[in-house]
Amino acid sequence: MSGTARLRYAADVIAPCRACSSFAASFVLLSACGDAAKTQDAPAAGADAKVVSRVAVEDVPEHSAAAMAEADKPQLVTTRGSLSATLNGHALQFETLTTGANAAVWAPATRVARVMVGGSDGDEAFPALRVLLEGVRLDKLELPATFTIGPKGDAKAEASKDPERPLSPPRPRIVYEIEARKIWEAGPDRGGSGTITIEAFEGKRIRGTFAGKLEPHSSAFGPPIEITDGRFEVDLRLNGVEPRTPAGPP
Repeated sequence: MSGTARLRYAADVIAPCRACSSFAASFVLLSACGDAAKTQDAPAAGADAKVVSRVAVEDVPEHSAAAMAEADKPQLVTTRGSLSATLNGHALQFETLTTGANAAVWAPATRVARVMVGGSDGDEAFPALRVLLEGVRLDKLELPATFTIGPKGDAKAEASKDPERPLSPPRPRIVYEIEARKIWEAGPDRGGSGTITIEAFEGKRIRGTFAGKLEPHSSAFGPPIEITDGRFEVDLRLNGVEPRTPAGPP
């Protein structure tokens, strides 16, 4: 990153509509400077700048002069949780969970809703795995809830007329991006098949499972990828979504 950049939360950098379109965009380099500096997004994959440390979102320092002076190295703002899956027989852990890639969004004015869970294998943006649910309002969802990808999925469901519900029907997707624009996907626009199940949502933590057959965006990328035993349990950034109170003892 040339020059310096003001310390900034990933949630301020990544607009909800952009967050689901590119996992790389959610990798935000955070550093500090004086008032005259301009904010910058993270460099594209392969750029010279490297993430040198990571910090949990609740540990990001305030924008005081003292804190800014200490935060002189790029930092990656992450959330707490886990994301794992077996891809073509290989068990993988996606340990870097950025706040921009793990969120639940509800915009009342437009009735746009989505749930996003995503992580990468290491401190670089790729390889990355994302589980996406467009048209799903998490705080109004009856759980457990399973969403099917494929011919028997929900893509052709009718839009809701309820103002408290998303305008569009659910559109589940599973995306694996081994590098920028080298993508395998299961979704209503890309073929493939699979299921995503949300088992629980308490406070801001979501838990669930997923599996599927992902098709390459280009036949030149190779054969489909089979995902099995996908699991996630992640603290989400909530934007317009109310945290759910944990159920008490019976």
